[in-house]
Amino acid sequence: MGEDHIPPLDAPQPKVVPIQGMFSAAVAAELIPMPSKAALLLWLGRHKEEFPARYRRRNSRLERILSEEEILKIRSMILLGYEDLRAGDRFWEKSSRGRGGHPAIKNIIRMFSA
Repeated sequence: MGEDHIPPLDAPQPKVVPIQGMFSAAVAAELIPMPSKAALLLWLGRHKEEFPARYRRRNSRLERILSEEEILKIRSMILLGYEDLRAGDRFWEKSSRGRGGHPAIKNIIRMFSA
């Protein structure tokens, strides 16, 4: 009595249904990494064909959410040098600050190369 029952290893395992994690844009911006939630939302606006908007209601406000798969895809696109096919050049090279490239991407590269 009071002992936990441990099933044998050859016993049939319960069926596991995979449920994909959904994250708010603020959390996704930290996981990708992006400089801010606003930067992520701007980037998603430019790539809305690939990443359609999904929202959940939280405290009577709509909140943009991203799936785990979308976060991993965006992360690889940003960190591995995704080329924007619509513009024909890399999106981080478009900078309003001159020829130096996008400062946020430079900061991310600096973080990972240190």
